[in-house]
Amino acid sequence: RRFQTSAVFLDARGEEWRARVLLTAVSSGSRRARGVWAVLPHHTLPHPPLPPLTAAQLRILTLLSAGHGNNEIAASLRLSRQTLDYHLGRLRELLAAPTRLALVSRAYVLGILDPQAWPPRSAVVCHRAGPT
Repeated sequence: RRFQTSAVFLDARGEEWRARVLLTAVSSGSRRARGVWAVLPHHTLPHPPLPPLTAAQLRILTLLSAGHGNNEIAASLRLSRQTLDYHLGRLRELLAAPTRLALVSRAYVLGILDPQAWPPRSAVVCHRAGPT
């Protein structure tokens, strides 16, 4: 009967903005819904489309946001420290974040990480297939 998701909208200037959407089925007493109410409780300022992230990069962001250190993340994903450092550097570049804290914060602001989930999890599907 109720569902929560996020959506990307395009405004009159062609800029994208992201909003959390709450959907509720509306019925007239029968088992079948007559319609759907959509409520947009939060929205952000217009921003460019999300950068393409690999599945490995999404997993790194979720582990990083849960407070895991580089050694734990590398071991968990079976990556070398050098490969993890490469992914972290690439993530900082893609999200324009100078530090690890800024990286996690930016991922939440852009809707990449789900702000209502603990432990942290991705709020998006991997945008493109890529090496992990």
